Amino acid sequence: MKYLSEKEAFDVAMNLEEEGFLFYEECAGRSKNSETRHIFLELANDEREHFDIFKKLQGELGAAANKTLGNDAEVRQYLANLVKPGIFYDIKHIPRESIAALNEYEVVHLGIQTEKDSILFYTEAWHNSTNNKGKKAFKKILLEERRHLNILIERLMSLKQLKK
Repeated sequence: MKYLSEKEAFDVAMNLEEEGFLFYEECAGRSKNSETRHIFLELANDEREHFDIFKKLQGELGAAANKTLGNDAEVRQYLANLVKPGIFYDIKHIPRESIAALNEYEVVHLGIQTEKDSILFYTEAWHNSTNNKGKKAFKKILLEERRHLNILIERLMSLKQLKK
C-alpha cells in the first residue's frame, strides 16, 4: 500500500480499534487492581464504539471513500508508513507469557504508547481527509484517544505514588 485511500484509512482505523479493545480487555482480565481493571474495561468499551463508528461510516460512504487521502504525495506516504508496522504490532508480537509477566505499571505504560501512536495516525487522517463525514469521524476519535491518553497518564502517576 503506497498511499491510503479514505476507505483504507477507515480499514486501518477499524483495525486499530479492534486491536485496542482486545488489548484493553486482556489487560483488564489480568489486572489485579480494581481501579486499573475498571479503566481498562472503559477503554475497551470506547474502542468498540470507535470501531462501530468507522464501520458505519465506511458503509455510508461507499465508492466515495475510494479517493486518496490527502493531496500531498509526501503526506500520503507518511500516512502509509505510519500504519505499515501497525500501531499495535509490538503488542501482538510479544509472546503471551511475556505480556503476562509485565507489571501493572508496565502495562499502563504500553497503553500510553499505543494511544500516542493512535493519536498520531488520527491527527494526520483528520488533517488529510477530503470527506466531511470522514473528517468529523477522525476528529471525534482523535479527541477521544487524547482523553484515553490523559486517563492512562493519570493512572500511571497514581501507580507511581503507590510504589513510594
